[in-house]
Amino acid sequence: MSNYIKRSLHKYCQNKIEEISDVIAREFPVTIFINEREIVTLVCSPQYLRELAVGFLLSEGLIKKYVDITSMEIQEEGLINIKLAAFPIALNSFLRRNIASCCGKGRAGLYFINDARQVKGIISNHLFEGSKLSKLMEEMETKSEGFQLTGGIHASALGGEVIFCMSEDIGRHNAVDKAIGAALISDIDLQDKALLLSGRVSSEIVIKAARAGIPLVLSRAAPTDLAIDLAEDLNITTIGFARKGKLNIYSHSERII
Repeated sequence: MSNYIKRSLHKYCQNKIEEISDVIAREFPVTIFINEREIVTLVCSPQYLRELAVGFLLSEGLIKKYVDITSMEIQEEGLINIKLAAFPIALNSFLRRNIASCCGKGRAGLYFINDARQVKGIISNHLFEGSKLSKLMEEMETKSEGFQLTGGIHASALGGEVIFCMSEDIGRHNAVDKAIGAALISDIDLQDKALLLSGRVSSEIVIKAARAGIPLVLSRAAPTDLAIDLAEDLNITTIGFARKGKLNIYSHSERII
């Protein structure tokens, strides 16, 4: 299933109304079950659902490696049935949540209480060149086909010498989970990589980066104050407004050369 679809609409321009067709982003609900227990419904773009599920489980602290998953069945109607090798302790206190495409409304306090205390800080001595980071963001923007077509899709990617594991989704959290999930499936070490995203950097995004072992978060948008505070505590470099060769570095600037 494609991430977008053509629809007809009426356009008003210069006192005239005409019928045209345009490309619209698809919105698709997916429900994840772990060991036959319903966990969460995610509203997302319909492609790369395996990567989304794997990245989500890692971001929520329910798995650490891809091999923790013994089986995964993805049904056309949007049901994902996952079997884990061992029942995760974190699942006992996991609250069933509906995460809409706005991604994160009302969750910051919950994350800080239930998640932030459990997340370990990043250990990485890797240095990043500011000029290369700017080029990585430019590369991701150039390849963001979904946004260019619809204006309604977020992008995320991982970056080293070039970007990889790039994903697009109507939700910025989902896009990040898909990128991280793809890396986990391929067993890629992320301790010297950057997490790129097109949208706002919130506390949840920082926690996702920390759980994946990523030392730097790079966005063309702004971070929140809680994201910056958490990044300071977790030894993560947070960069916003990555545009036209300029970077605003909000935490751990010592990694940038």
